[in-house]
This record gives sequence, C-alpha cells and structure tokens, in this order.
Amino acid sequence: MNKNLLLLSLAFILASCGASKEIKQQENNFNGDWKLLSVDYPDSSGFFDVTLFEVASASCFEGSNWSFVANNNRGKVLISDNDCIIPEQNMVWSLQDSNHMYYNYDILIKMADDEKASQQKRGSRMQLKQISKQNMVWDLNVNFQGKPMIVQLNFVKK
Repeated sequence: MNKNLLLLSLAFILASCGASKEIKQQENNFNGDWKLLSVDYPDSSGFFDVTLFEVASASCFEGSNWSFVANNNRGKVLISDNDCIIPEQNMVWSLQDSNHMYYNYDILIKMADDEKASQQKRGSRMQLKQISKQNMVWDLNVNFQGKPMIVQLNFVKK
C-alpha cells in the first residue's frame, strides 16, 4: 500500500512539472523582437478601433515594435505611429495553461509607461492562437455593443 502511494505521489509530481516545462519552451519562442503587423476582427465586418491594453487604440498599435525577454518575462513596446504620441511601454508577461477548448495557452500582459509594469493590478488576457519562429497570433475576446467579438493581433519576428 505504501509503495502504491509513493508511486502515485511521484507520478503526480512529475505530471505537475511537465506543464511548467512546456510553458517555458513556449516562452522561449517569444524571446526577441517582434512587429505587430495588423489588428484584425475575423468574425466581424466593418471598421472597429478598440482600445488595447488600456493604452491606445488598436490602430496606434499597428506597426508597433515589441521586445520580449523570456528569462525574466519582461519587455517593451514602442508605438511608432506619428499620429499617436504614446511613451514607450514597459511590460510584464506570462503564459498560462488555457482552459479554453480551442487554445493551449493564455498570455497575460501588463503595461506601464514607467518601470512599474509588474505592480499594475490590471492586465489583458489573450489566447495564444499560434506561434512559430517567425509568426505569432493572439486572440483577444472583447464585448462590443453588447456582443462578443474577437480582436486578432498578428506579429512577425524581426
């Protein structure tokens, strides 16, 4: 009986470590510099300009440069749109297992225009739809005029 309990405990410990290792591997794919090519609304028609990350409109973020540092889950976002005067944003980010049926991971982003991004109480949670060495796609679920809508962020590695 004690042997079975020991084996069950060992199996539980190994299983719980496995998820963290997979997340770390995915976090390493984020490492480096990315450009946000486009913000799309795949299930909607028309023009929308929602506010992202409580910082600026989606149109301001198009063309922005993102730098992710995987070993400390920090980074920076530089909005380079001449029509949008936004200071460089510091961010903290993390990947978590998703409980959504269509996505494996959620990404949580907290931004601030000073070094205190990690102290922010609020952040934005998105679903990591796809990531490769060259491309990354996030889906953000929002409500617009009382109806659910997906905002899709499409990145390319620089």
